[in-house]
Amino acid sequence: MNAHTLHPVALAGQFGAAAAHASHILTSAADQGRAIIDTNPPAEWLASQATAIRAAILNRTARCCPHIGAAPQLLHAAAWHPGLLVCLDCLPALDPVADDTTCDRCHCSASLLTGSVAAFCPVLLAYALCDDCILEPR
Repeated sequence: MNAHTLHPVALAGQFGAAAAHASHILTSAADQGRAIIDTNPPAEWLASQATAIRAAILNRTARCCPHIGAAPQLLHAAAWHPGLLVCLDCLPALDPVADDTTCDRCHCSASLLTGSVAAFCPVLLAYALCDDCILEPR
């Protein structure tokens, strides 16, 4: 991703639109009863995941699908694939390994994981938690 070639005003507008798109997806899911919106600040471990994604983008070390260009757009990431960013068409690249039963918070193996998604500007970050971590206070 090379955002240095875009005019700053255009870049800011596109970034805002991409961030609004990510927020809209989560809001729509909640409106349809398929999600619950948590308005609290993200837990520290989740915020650090988002910080790592941001750093990978800024340092140009993120691995991106070929459809991600210079212009800001909605991006998808997963805690179980650190540093990988994909567009909607390449979302299957983020599928977890079939036998992965590792909680993304505590890193322990669990018989059941619950998936979730958080929006960090234009990035939708997927993660999976064990029952203990879902109930764990922030």
